[in-house]
Amino acid sequence: MLPQGSPHILHAGSKSGPTPEIHPSVATVKGMIKVEGKGARTEILCGEFHFDPVLLHILIKAFPNILLLQSRKREKHSPLYELMLILKKETQQPLLGADAIVKHLSAALFSLVIRGWIQEASLPANIFRVLSEPRLYPALHILMQSPEKSLTLELLASTCHMSRATFIRLFNQAAGDTPGNVITQLRIMHAAKLLLNKDQDVSAISEMVGYSSKPAFYRAFKQRMGLSPSAYRKRQILQQDGGGYWKDLALKRFY
Repeated sequence: MLPQGSPHILHAGSKSGPTPEIHPSVATVKGMIKVEGKGARTEILCGEFHFDPVLLHILIKAFPNILLLQSRKREKHSPLYELMLILKKETQQPLLGADAIVKHLSAALFSLVIRGWIQEASLPANIFRVLSEPRLYPALHILMQSPEKSLTLELLASTCHMSRATFIRLFNQAAGDTPGNVITQLRIMHAAKLLLNKDQDVSAISEMVGYSSKPAFYRAFKQRMGLSPSAYRKRQILQQDGGGYWKDLALKRFY
């Protein structure tokens, strides 16, 4: 998904190669174009979403330029893959009520994509619940874009044009948690991703996620992840490379 509507070129291999001939067809409900060429058969289901202006200008801008989810043969994204198969069927056959069905399936598709993105980006699950309350979108935008900054309740509430008390009550109802806890979760999960880079200093990471005190960062990280930042990094990198990096490091120290 391209949340910002970015111009793009879809190609296989080198995009400097010859342009295949395009044969339009009107044999389906939504229309089809066919590109004849060599190689394996590829089917692409393409469409666009139309949003409420508030959602478009506040929440969508928090997404990356390109949102890629690989759903086939991945259990956690299997509902997304299955939904795509249904969409394909509804858009390729002139069945009764296809337009209405496609509209509702597309709304479900968007929700599944956002849920998948939250999972892939290691965001707290309760962030997804806040999407149910449009009045919190401005605060959600700030939380997702800048969790490392000093975010006071007064600032978040004023962004949503609410009193502090109203904001806290509404946020707690939507997220099932306090704004402070959600901010901490965002910071710790962001730190967990940064720790996968073994060349990044832990002290620098603590500052990058909004902690001026290294001990405070260590306490918050261990409380939520069950390990210190250093131990978490060792475990994750060990799992990724089968122990190669840390085994080599141990050998260097031994010799």
